[in-house]
Amino acid sequence: MFLIFFKSPSAPLPLRVIHGVQLTFSLACALTTLTCLLAPTLRTNLTFALLSPWIFSSLTTTIVLYFERGAAAKGALDNEKYTGLQLSKMTLALFGYLFGIAILSSVRLEGVWWSGFLRQVLDGGRREVRPFVWAHGVNWLLLWIGLIYGCVMPRKHFEGRIRLDDDVTILLAGEERDDEPESDEALARALQAEEPGWEA
Repeated sequence: MFLIFFKSPSAPLPLRVIHGVQLTFSLACALTTLTCLLAPTLRTNLTFALLSPWIFSSLTTTIVLYFERGAAAKGALDNEKYTGLQLSKMTLALFGYLFGIAILSSVRLEGVWWSGFLRQVLDGGRREVRPFVWAHGVNWLLLWIGLIYGCVMPRKHFEGRIRLDDDVTILLAGEERDDEPESDEALARALQAEEPGWEA
């Protein structure tokens, strides 16, 4: 479903790239979660406390991408709507990270969070959790890139209808279909008008 949107030439290339990277990163979150569930050494409270914000953010990102795809299919994905969806995406991610911080602070493990967990990570300790810290950083970077794109990209990139190749264009009020083939009667009249000596 999303792959069709990425391939659609009617959508701006930067938008297709941003959506592709965000969806790929959400898929990476799902694979990481599955790996941690299957690996006994990674199946710890600390691991899932670190994973929980990323999981929640990936779910909300995927849902918002679905709404963006729906708006594009209806020809309603303009600059204002796109920026609003990015703000919603970041707000939901923020709530997810606050929830994750609450979970992390409740993990009963020496040196976690309030006892200097972040300091240990930044100082080079706890190498086993570094990938999760990097994942959170990349996740927020992608969220900001999506928002900045809607704010700084010229509005011409959002003008007109952004729709998928397999969707039927939905005409808005005052629009006329410009790609509809002429009827047989109209073609016959046009051919007849070209004949010499014909008068309407």
